[in-house]
Amino acid sequence: MSEPTRVRRTIDTGLSATELWELVADGDAWARWMVDESDVTVAPGADGTVVDDGVTRHVHIDHLDDDPDGDGARVGFTWWPDDRPDLTSSVELVVLPTPQGSRLLVTETFATAHAGATASPLAWDVRLMLLVARALAVYV
Repeated sequence: MSEPTRVRRTIDTGLSATELWELVADGDAWARWMVDESDVTVAPGADGTVVDDGVTRHVHIDHLDDDPDGDGARVGFTWWPDDRPDLTSSVELVVLPTPQGSRLLVTETFATAHAGATASPLAWDVRLMLLVARALAVYV
């Protein structure tokens, strides 16, 4: 049995934790930074779809802890390409307050090395750059 593959990324922003949480906890806002299109309600047990780089993905919201100004807020979801359920991965987005603003921690876990081999860690780098660019345009 192969080990899970993890992609981890962290980015610090000048946004307050509450402002960053608004972009993470709102499925419509995902289309501004994480995916091209989003039809997701970010609520425990909710299901939806996103389109990411031309690929339709199913999304299931696994958990939601809503406390961006406390010990951190987090949303966990599972997603997979429409035609490739064998490439399922779990993603956790964690928002933490920092003295300068906020931090977003991203961890995507693929159940198998095979599924992880299809992932592009660069995808999260691009998503996080878009998050910062678009957040600055909205909040600054």
